[in-house]
Amino acid sequence: MRKLFNSNGEGYISTGVKIVIAVVIGALILGGFYLLFAGNGGVMDQMNKEVDSMMHHEQLPTSIDTRNESGYDYLVDLSYTYDGKTWYKAEVPTYESTALIECYASHENMHIATVRDSKGVYMISSLDGGITWEQRLSWSLRTAEETYFYWDEASGDFRGNTENYRIVQMYRSPDGVRWYEVGDAWIKV
Repeated sequence: MRKLFNSNGEGYISTGVKIVIAVVIGALILGGFYLLFAGNGGVMDQMNKEVDSMMHHEQLPTSIDTRNESGYDYLVDLSYTYDGKTWYKAEVPTYESTALIECYASHENMHIATVRDSKGVYMISSLDGGITWEQRLSWSLRTAEETYFYWDEASGDFRGNTENYRIVQMYRSPDGVRWYEVGDAWIKV
C-alpha cells in the first residue's frame, strides 16, 4: 500500500528522461543512416546510378572515341560509353594491331569508318551506336591510296570516294551497309 500512496515520483521521471533521450538519439542515428545510404548522393543512390549505367536497357552509347594518347586513331582503341565515365571496348573485325582509323563519319545511330592496315583499306560500319562493327567494303592498297567519307545532309546518305594516283571512284550509301559506286571512276585533273 505504501507504494501506491508514495508521491515522490523520482523513479518515474528519471526513467521517462532516459526513454526520451534514447528516442532522440535513435532518431538521430536513423536519420544519419538514411542520409548515408538512401539520401541524394548516398551509397544507395550512387549504387543505383552505377547499376543503371551497367544495364543500358535500350540505351545507345552517348560517345565513341579511340581513347589513346598517342595522337593516332588506332582501331584497337575504338571504344564507346553510355555515361562519359566508363568506356567499353567496341567489337570490331580482326585487323592488324597497328590498323589506323583513316576516316570517321556518323549520323544518328549509324557510324562508319575506314580502316587502313598493311594489307588494305576497309569500310566498317556500326548500326547500334558503335558497340559492334562489321566490314562492308574493302580495297587493296593499290586502289585506295586515300579515302574520304562523310554524311551528306542534302542527299540524306553517306558519300565518299577512294583515290589512287588521281583516279577517283565515288560511293554512296543510304544506310551505311549497302554501298553503291556513283558512276564510273574518273581521272582527277
